[in-house]
Amino acid sequence: MNKSRLSSWGFALLAGLCATAAGCQPSEPGAPVAPAGQESQPVAAASCVEHNGLTHCSLGAAALTPSRDGATLKVSGARDASSDGVAILLPDATDFTQPGTIPGAPGLVFKSSAVAEGVTTSTLTVNKGQTSYSVAPTFTGAGDASTYSARFFANGQETGAMNRLASGQAVRVGMPRRCPFGWGVWPDCYWIGFPDFHLRDNGGCAWGLTLASAGTVALADGRTVLVDRVEFEEDVPAGGSYPYTAFDRLGYTSNGDTFVLGTPAAK
Repeated sequence: MNKSRLSSWGFALLAGLCATAAGCQPSEPGAPVAPAGQESQPVAAASCVEHNGLTHCSLGAAALTPSRDGATLKVSGARDASSDGVAILLPDATDFTQPGTIPGAPGLVFKSSAVAEGVTTSTLTVNKGQTSYSVAPTFTGAGDASTYSARFFANGQETGAMNRLASGQAVRVGMPRRCPFGWGVWPDCYWIGFPDFHLRDNGGCAWGLTLASAGTVALADGRTVLVDRVEFEEDVPAGGSYPYTAFDRLGYTSNGDTFVLGTPAAK
């Protein structure tokens, strides 16, 4: 997708998202952006900045603050996980990885959304409780009948799986009851990484979620397994039924006030 097409698609897509994000009015193409390598002030809500070659636009009440060296982008003032955060405009992509930090005490809700041609095709919502994370993906390839599989990993090895879960059904990941050395006071010491998003060759969506430290998952067979990464993959019927071959925006919204984006990788 060329830059002119990206601009027109991107701002049209943001306008669509604004229907559910109160007060969101994206900047017009060509609006000033905060230059990298300089001291930056928070950008007013509903405006856009360039960060690592991609356009990032604030959503709802959130504000964006680039770091002095341009390496990170701070999102602050996020109070409502349904509306406050950031949208990242992409060229047509099939894989997206976003490093960064999402701190949060119990009660944190962090939602990631993948958008293709103005349609939210998949989401991943993390709710942080006192002793566990509740992680719920949604998929749309088969409409209301959409299902997914969850695979669990620890230290790079698969430890278990759950199959044919309904879209929107949550997986619960238990947190250890003590913090890793030097990480603070439990349970505030635990946080999540940014979910990575992928489109598989069969057109199905997939999310990956890496935890800061290994937790546990209770499987249907009664076993409890360690997990430091979970992968959620949409089930696609034989022959494929998913209509999108790429996505062009990722959105992150939260009620946790602040999160920080690093350097993303999209392809």
